[in-house]
Amino acid sequence: MSDHVEQIKDRLGIVEIVGSYITLEKAGKNLKACCPFHNERTPSFVVSPDRGSYYCFGCGKKGDIFSFVQEFENLDFVGALKLLAEKAGVILTLERKEGQQHKKEGLQILENVTSFYEETLKAHNAAQTYLKNRGVTDATIEKWRIGAAPDAWRGAQDHLLAQGVTKDALVRVGIIKQGDNGDHYDRFRNRVMFPIADATGNVVGFTGRLLTADDKQAKYVNSPDTEFFNKSRLLYGYHLAKTSIRKHNFSILVEGQFDAIMAHQMGYTNTIATSGTALTDEQLTILSRSSSRLVIALDADGAGFKASERAWQMALAKGMDVKIARLPQGKDPADLALENPDVWKDAIRGAKHIIDFLADQVSVQGLAGRELALALHESIVPYITKLESSIEQAYFVERLAARFGINKDAFWQEVTNRTAPATANVPNTHDHERRETQQAKHSVIEQLLGIVLWQQSEATPTLDPVVLESKIVETVGGDAWELAKRSADTDALLFATEAMYATDDVLKRSCDELVVRLRRATLLDARSMLKQKLIHAEASADIATQDELLAQIAAITKQIETLES
Repeated sequence: MSDHVEQIKDRLGIVEIVGSYITLEKAGKNLKACCPFHNERTPSFVVSPDRGSYYCFGCGKKGDIFSFVQEFENLDFVGALKLLAEKAGVILTLERKEGQQHKKEGLQILENVTSFYEETLKAHNAAQTYLKNRGVTDATIEKWRIGAAPDAWRGAQDHLLAQGVTKDALVRVGIIKQGDNGDHYDRFRNRVMFPIADATGNVVGFTGRLLTADDKQAKYVNSPDTEFFNKSRLLYGYHLAKTSIRKHNFSILVEGQFDAIMAHQMGYTNTIATSGTALTDEQLTILSRSSSRLVIALDADGAGFKASERAWQMALAKGMDVKIARLPQGKDPADLALENPDVWKDAIRGAKHIIDFLADQVSVQGLAGRELALALHESIVPYITKLESSIEQAYFVERLAARFGINKDAFWQEVTNRTAPATANVPNTHDHERRETQQAKHSVIEQLLGIVLWQQSEATPTLDPVVLESKIVETVGGDAWELAKRSADTDALLFATEAMYATDDVLKRSCDELVVRLRRATLLDARSMLKQKLIHAEASADIATQDELLAQIAAITKQIETLES
């Protein structure tokens, strides 16, 4: 059996890993720091070199180097295992060595190209002048590794070919492209170059800003989608912002990459941007793991608001607390950093919850009577219904009813009518409790699937995979189990499972515990779904359905209590 975990722990100490992310101070034989997982002024986060673990007396977070990296980098166990294995120089045997080398070579090429662009900037007068005119400091250029592509068809290509890199490899990472005549040329020419990094800081692509006016070329060009670069999964600047997002417990979303850079230069290091695409659900998931609070900074004109509308609707649906920071018309963070940073600071400090922001927009129209009612119906009620919490919905209904002088009960009925028909027979998948129970259930299923796959591949399995699989299907049902198997990354699960269970007795004991946890997670998920149905039944005054649902909830609660005892 694999001992990857132990190999990594032998080579990497808890102090070395945690200390690479946060500043640790000696406290007797241990070390302490302000917790990176919640906002605090007095250090309550303790690292024990002897035990190889950490514990926060403030929020209760605890674990080893794997759990720390998982939490800090927003990775699953497999991702943390890969990252730490690379740091430790441990080769994960179930990942093909040639595949590992292939990826490493690609990232190294991107790193070399980044260095080439950085060096080119030092002699590129036009790029230097552009950055200086935009107010970018030398420290910012260095921090973000801003560079320049030479005004040549094959500048980067020739440089890399001289280092022994092949044209195929340069095409693979998106640095060169092939023309109609079969010749290869640089994708980026005469542009200011902004490297785009993944969450761990590896450069995976670029955005290039054109330096001369040219109607035939786009002002901004991104790297193409490659095995390293996927715009919908990346947030520009996240590798530099994630610690600050956790510290301040909110992130700031701006429209452009240059805006993110200049916001950081103004001291707002929790700012991120999309990479030339609309905000995606995957990107919001990354953000919500670091903080559920989001401030969207946008231009005050209609286009700016419209551009961000989908972003805040998606964020509300995820249960995030969304605020809008309204900037002066026609101004963006990059402009304000140069002209008046105080205006930017006031906008962030004065950011309003999206519902209040929408209410302001209605208020300035000076409407009354039926026109006011229609405006509230069209502009505000749909978004109150998107709020995950019914308590929060009630809070805004009461506030806005008082603000606009309308009947609170009628307002609440309007919100209820908007919510109930669409969801009366469908569980609200965005409900916080339901989401948590589903995630817990999925996590246990995944761990058990890893064990089943592993034992099926063993010549002399420790556990009978057929018996274990039947227990799982009995608990979650055949459809859910088949879905888990179809969507699983089999190789990743296999080596993660092998690495996790070092001995037969640990495997047996852990498997029994996981089966019990799966039963409990399944019951909790079923109960949370019934609770959501109960909310809708109460809203529609369906007494018979309420009684039936209450009885079902009571029965499931009794099963959970029996299981826990």
